[in-house]
Amino acid sequence: MADDAFKWLDFDLEEAVQYNKEQDNKNHQRDNRICICGHPISRHNHLVGAEHLIECKPTAMTCRCKQEYIRPVIEVSDMRDFLRKTTGNGKMHALGRGMAASFAKGHKVEWIVPISCDGCGATDVQVSPVNVDANGLVRDRETGISRLLCSVCRTEV
Repeated sequence: MADDAFKWLDFDLEEAVQYNKEQDNKNHQRDNRICICGHPISRHNHLVGAEHLIECKPTAMTCRCKQEYIRPVIEVSDMRDFLRKTTGNGKMHALGRGMAASFAKGHKVEWIVPISCDGCGATDVQVSPVNVDANGLVRDRETGISRLLCSVCRTEV
């Protein structure tokens, strides 16, 4: 029966089936890394015709993430936990919200970068995902630039 439907196409069933197999294999090679903006790296797409512009679109909403600040920081077992909006810093940042969702569901989260403060460079401190502006000043709203900052740098900046 499929042959009857395919007789009107200029490619055959075997070609189509083979292509689907190749694509299915390709799609199984997922990038499970999460950007510092808190969204899957795979949701960052280069805009057509724009050499240095990207769009981070984790869901119907668009993140303000800027290309020069894309930075994978963790690898996860389920990227769906990271389809959340940044509404502030720390626990309100998409990275913090996604990590909380992952841990609550028992999903794997693993840091793939050495933990250090992006402000002072300290490696023996706890950090939080924070929105900063182009001048490095901490902002409570999404700016498109995220940093991992220690408590001292968060309050002194």
